[in-house]
Amino acid sequence: MTLAFNDLERPSTCEWSSLPVQLQLQIFGYVAEKQKYRAADLGRCACVSSEWQDYFEKFTFGRLLIDNSQLGRFSKVTKGEKAMRLLYIRYLCLRIKLHNYDYPECDKTKSHATIDW
Repeated sequence: MTLAFNDLERPSTCEWSSLPVQLQLQIFGYVAEKQKYRAADLGRCACVSSEWQDYFEKFTFGRLLIDNSQLGRFSKVTKGEKAMRLLYIRYLCLRIKLHNYDYPECDKTKSHATIDW
C-alpha cells in the first residue's frame, strides 16, 4: 500500500502568541542559556519577532564593546523609542582609536619614579 501525501498527518502547530506567557518565558530562557556565551547568536534570536527582540536585547545590550567609529551608529540605535536599550547596558567598553602620530617623547621608557602622576 502506498501513501499519498494527503494521507500523512502534519504536526500540529500554533501561533507563538497563543502560547501561555510562562511557556514563552521558559522557551526564551532555554534559548538564552544555550547561547549564553555567543552574543552574535542572541542577536539573531532578536530578529525572529518583535517579542523575541524585546526579550533578547536585554542580553545583547548588556555588554557592549564599541570604538569611536561606531559612536554614530550607537547613538542611532539608542535614540527615541529605542532609548530603553540604554537601560540594558551593564558594561560598556569604548575603544578610542588614535591616528598614528610621531612624538619621540613617547618612545622613551620611564621608571616608576619619574612618571608624572
